[in-house]
Amino acid sequence: MNDFITAVLLFNGCCLVHSAQWALGTYHTGSNCSGAGNADSNSDFPLLLNTCVLSYRGVGSTANVWTKTVCSATSVERKGYSDDKCTVESPDSSFNEKYGKPGCNADNLLLTCTAEHDVAVSKAWMLPPGSTAAGCTDGGEVGERVMAMGACHTSRDNTGVVGLKAVCEGNTVVMNKYLAWDCSGTANKFFTVSNTCATGYNANGWLALKTGCSSSSADSSASSSSSTADPSTSSSSPTPSSSTADPSAPSTSPTADYSAMPVISFSLIVTLLLGRLVV
Repeated sequence: MNDFITAVLLFNGCCLVHSAQWALGTYHTGSNCSGAGNADSNSDFPLLLNTCVLSYRGVGSTANVWTKTVCSATSVERKGYSDDKCTVESPDSSFNEKYGKPGCNADNLLLTCTAEHDVAVSKAWMLPPGSTAAGCTDGGEVGERVMAMGACHTSRDNTGVVGLKAVCEGNTVVMNKYLAWDCSGTANKFFTVSNTCATGYNANGWLALKTGCSSSSADSSASSSSSTADPSTSSSSPTPSSSTADPSAPSTSPTADYSAMPVISFSLIVTLLLGRLVV
């Protein structure tokens, strides 16, 4: 990479509602989906159902890719599309994923498709190391992040498998971390998302609340914040390109021209923004 990761998951706010249906999935350590939860590196859950979302914002000549996840008796399936109505399938099949059927699967993934959770939407910026919230300029955001309020999902840090769950506190989203994979016990604040732009899952991913948690439409110009990052996160997911990021690449100013940057892998987008694994 010439500078730093700029592409992120972009969720299309036109189709979002305050409360929505989600697919929840937890990998388990024991047979027949028994035992403790396990933070599998391919876990993308929670997954918003029946909603067309812009999951990859193309750079330069690279096309946008929208995705929609649907649940049936035989599978939970995500597909990539070339349009914002999710009617024309994308030629890039790397976004397509079948996770198994509702219930316990052979890989000990326990899936459900009946959960209803409120939706919070935040603007997202990817800024180089050493940046401040001054880089969160209106119009400079590279995507939006959708969070399921009250939905527990497994993750991993240096202590092992942990639980993450977002809740509303006033006009702020609070992402809590639990020592227990099922989010039982004491909640420890991981990061917050408010009208003030601040780091989220990692030092490069900055978030500011757009809607949700009684915030009908946050000011598009995010306030500045000197907040420091929580531990970095990692994950994996399908890739729209064989390109990979060089973590040693030099940083640039937040106002750099990103149009000539190479396409990056979808897995790196998830790694730097969604934080499925906390390290």
